[in-house]
Parts: sequence; structure tokens; C-alpha cells
Amino acid sequence: MSEKRKWFGGVVIVVVIIFFAALWIRPNEAAVQKNITAAAQAAEDNTAAKDTATTATQAGKTGVASDAAPEEEIVWYTNYTAAQKKAKEENKKMFLLFHGSDWCYWCIKLDEEVLSKKEFLDWAKNNLILVSLDFPNNIKQEENLKTQNQILAQLFKIEGYPTVIIADASGKEIFRTGYEEGGVEKYIAHLEKALK
Repeated sequence: MSEKRKWFGGVVIVVVIIFFAALWIRPNEAAVQKNITAAAQAAEDNTAAKDTATTATQAGKTGVASDAAPEEEIVWYTNYTAAQKKAKEENKKMFLLFHGSDWCYWCIKLDEEVLSKKEFLDWAKNNLILVSLDFPNNIKQEENLKTQNQILAQLFKIEGYPTVIIADASGKEIFRTGYEEGGVEKYIAHLEKALK
């Protein structure tokens, strides 16, 4: 047998081993969902005395004040399970925002140009359940919230920030996007296409 054939045979064997190892190691979706539920439950238990959601009238998503009127209640959930429950109750899709609120340039830009604007908040209130999954550098987070967000980032295969995922109440991804240039009206139109 020639040297070239031996080398090629060895490469094929390595590729096959890697393929089957990846199948064996890859987490099963039910187990991942169970981990998400457990992490979210822990977050919910730990924050029972606190709200698991913040309002845009208290502060914008990434710390930038919202221009929504003070009497309006726009809720950003941080607890994934609570958001899923609300999405089921209201038959709405979830807007999952994976972001770095205090360090990510494009996340802050998305917040300033779109997410904190009254037009977006009014539209979202009627169409979506807003979920903030933050990965800050300098803002203290409870460990269970960090764990929940890390598990969700793995589940949804997040590779950069900001990543916005529109998902149904079961957590099934429908659409994925991020920062889009053009302001609030263009962003809403972009999301409306995904919701149709």
C-alpha cells in the first residue's frame, strides 16, 4: 500500500472518530431544556422578593433612560421561564435580546436607536414578550442569572452581541437578527417580516 493511501486512510478514520464523538458529546435538547428550566427556577426562587422583570420606565435596556411616558409599563423579563409563561398566556412570541449592556458598542447603539424608543416599546407591548439576557462586564449579576444566560447562549448558539432571537413560547427559534442600521421604524419593519 502506498504512503499516500495509508495517510488518506488515517485521515478518514480520524474524521469518522471525530464525527461520532461529536454526536455522542452533543447535548441532547431535552437535557438542555431541563437545565434552562432548572436555572430559571433557581433565578425565580432567589429573586422571589424582587421583580423578575424591569420596566423601561425605570431604566432602558442597557441603562439608557427610555423615552416612554412614565405611566407606561413596558416589561423586560430577565427570567426565561417567567417570560415563556407570559408568552403562552398572551399567545405572543418572545424577543430574546442577548447583549453586553455595559461594554458592547453595537448593543448600546441598538438600545439608543431602537429599544429605548417609544415607537418600539409601544409596538413591542402589543406584539412581543421582551427578554433581556445580559452578559455585562461591570454590572453585578446573581450567579443563577449568569448560569441561566450562559445556558441559553449555548442552547441558541450565540456567537456575538447583540443577538436578537424571536422565539415561540416553547423556545423554538423563528428568526435571528442583531443590530440593523436605519432606526426604529426600519427595525420594526424588519421584525414584522419575521413575525408574519
